Amino acid sequence: MGLYELRVKTTFDAAHYLRHYQGKCSRLHGHTWTVEVSVAGTGVDRRGMLVDFLDLKGILREITGRFDHTLLNEIHPFNGETAKETNPTAENLARLIFEELQEKLKEIAPAVHPVSVQVWESENSSVIYRQEDGREETR
Repeated sequence: MGLYELRVKTTFDAAHYLRHYQGKCSRLHGHTWTVEVSVAGTGVDRRGMLVDFLDLKGILREITGRFDHTLLNEIHPFNGETAKETNPTAENLARLIFEELQEKLKEIAPAVHPVSVQVWESENSSVIYRQEDGREETR
């Protein structure tokens, strides 16, 4: 059986500073963040689509829209002070977007699951988050 994988991308502008970090990134600075999500599934609907690109882009914009033109350190869950999970790093942002994408896909396309979320802080620096191999697949 074949597997379909779709990808969509968006950008947003936001500032952040890194806690518990020695270096210039501990100071307030901003990025034009680029986020690409990849989702997969084995079957298409009666239209011949795994999921409508417009729907997937809408979900991604909904998730990332709350970050646009903000200071990430002031937005939940990044407004915590101590836990490493709440530091507004590209890694934590990618994981958060993945988890929210996973929940939103259950509502519109239960047979589709996220494969990865890639977050770029710049054109030369990115992180990819994906679940470990033991993830629970939606059936």
